[in-house]
Amino acid sequence: MVVHYPGRYRCYSLRDVPPRLGPARVNLTERLKRWLALWNRRRLHQRQLRRRQPYAEWSARHDQPDAAIRAAIERRLADTGPLPEVELLLLSAADALPEDHTGLWHSLRSQWHGRWRLHVVASDEQRAAWQRLGAGDARLVMCDGDSARDRLAEAPGPWCAFVDAHDRWREHALVLLLEAAARRPQAQVVYADEDRIDASGQRLQPWFKPDFDPDALLAQDVLGSPVLWRRERVHAMAQAVVANGPGPGHRAVLAGVRGLASDDVVHVPHVLASRVADNAAVQPPAGDPQAVAEHLAALGEPVLRIDQAAEGSGVRIAFACPEPAPRVLLVVPTRNGLHLLRQCVQSIQRRTRYPNWRLVIVDNGSDDPACLGWLQAIAQEDPRISVRRDDRPFNFAALNNAAILDEAAADCDFVALVNNDIEVITPDWLDELVGLACRPGVGAVGARLWYADGTLQHGGVIVDIGLGGGHVLKHSPRAEGGPGARQWRMQGYLAVTGACLLVRRRLYLEVGGMDEAAFGIACNDIDLCLKLVHAGHRTLWTPHAELFHHESVSRGKDHDPVKKQRLLDETGRLRARWREWTTRDPFHNPNLDLHSEQFALAREPRVGLDRPWWMSGVAR
Repeated sequence: MVVHYPGRYRCYSLRDVPPRLGPARVNLTERLKRWLALWNRRRLHQRQLRRRQPYAEWSARHDQPDAAIRAAIERRLADTGPLPEVELLLLSAADALPEDHTGLWHSLRSQWHGRWRLHVVASDEQRAAWQRLGAGDARLVMCDGDSARDRLAEAPGPWCAFVDAHDRWREHALVLLLEAAARRPQAQVVYADEDRIDASGQRLQPWFKPDFDPDALLAQDVLGSPVLWRRERVHAMAQAVVANGPGPGHRAVLAGVRGLASDDVVHVPHVLASRVADNAAVQPPAGDPQAVAEHLAALGEPVLRIDQAAEGSGVRIAFACPEPAPRVLLVVPTRNGLHLLRQCVQSIQRRTRYPNWRLVIVDNGSDDPACLGWLQAIAQEDPRISVRRDDRPFNFAALNNAAILDEAAADCDFVALVNNDIEVITPDWLDELVGLACRPGVGAVGARLWYADGTLQHGGVIVDIGLGGGHVLKHSPRAEGGPGARQWRMQGYLAVTGACLLVRRRLYLEVGGMDEAAFGIACNDIDLCLKLVHAGHRTLWTPHAELFHHESVSRGKDHDPVKKQRLLDETGRLRARWREWTTRDPFHNPNLDLHSEQFALAREPRVGLDRPWWMSGVAR
């Protein structure tokens, strides 16, 4: 596994962890068990990937706009009145071929909604080709860059869109985008899903997007194509659009959404545009660090540095913390398990660059003499570390609540929940989490956690997956960014795992901490995050704070019927309490499987061309 440090790279795996930070002595049998468990995880993961439904088969079954679909959409639109005219702008790329222009033009002419005008900015050679292509069609308007901006600013239609010569808009694209605008009168931006199309016309590699996430937009243009913009928004984008080249660009998109609330940006969960390209997965356009710097400066958010991320083509932002650095309390519950606990604590001591932290080990009834001796010694050796004995019956929520409510924690600005089977990888992990948590409106912040074999353990939580939420792209290798490169960029989620979660202590207390009565063992972290979201605070996940999570090494699998029933009871309470989100997570997509952490296609999507997208949040 490759971990990026400023100015250098270093590889880490379980074997590469320095011996002084690893278990004192782990016998060969235990090591073999771990290796077999990790090997089996990879094997099962690959089997699940092979069983996924092919996109060509899925799209043929669920995404074919025939005459019956068109009639159903027209009936839905009967009470909305005539759809408005749309102004389209094409900034022709220098590498666009004549057949690209021809394909785009034919896809626009086949639109069910015919009230549009296409403004084309092109070279002299391309201009002549376009004039031949659109001869006799008054909807084609040739112009230079400045006149295109002026035309859009003065256009009579309320909506504008940018098109690319390599795009093929599906025949129902404008109808569904304008229908969304009609259903959401406050909408300023409307966007939809997309895929690729190869030279033979085969559709492949869909990008089913989440609902609008302004935090993800800082890393890359995650709106993609197609997008409708209110004409007033285009005014703010105009200069950046003309300066950018063949498309609107990251700078223009950031300017276009600046100041908008999430409800102002509407997502239509249908594939409405295809990009002509090879079979590589659809990824967001490359991020622009300078554009992000200007955007954050306009918002008044202080940053330390902005540069290209080590993975993918996104932007990494190091947000500034107040000076002096806020104090962080790390809470680590444990019972015995000396080899894991020592590995966790020593990795924090020796690899954490953040200067102002304290760590409290919550000892929940340890009776191993070696562990008790080590706990006593570590508290004496390091003034930053203390041990809090709590012998109550195991209740994860109660153990953390008591430690955070303790008077000894009163001078801490932030609290971090840390499992005893966590091991630090990147030295700036805590700087990253604190910097994000200091941003306005942010509640809980989670880290990217890895299994010891270098596959992903936690990339954020989708709460409508499974019974109690699923970890995004679990078991995926680092090289697989996932749909829309989600593994590689900072973004919002409804929840993150409590194995490594940071939040302001004040906010933790304001929402009542973890619910130790309803969620003593499981789901307490998800419930905490949802309470923070309900109170108006965003949950963020970052790939730039990296740690190992040796999950199940200490806990194992629950085969006891009583424990299984308790888990079912707690997940049932979670789903009942947060029904709005556990039946429709806005960071998921209703075309994706509710039982897959790999963004597999749903056998029966919760939305269809004959079923309105705004009714997709229905109970399973």
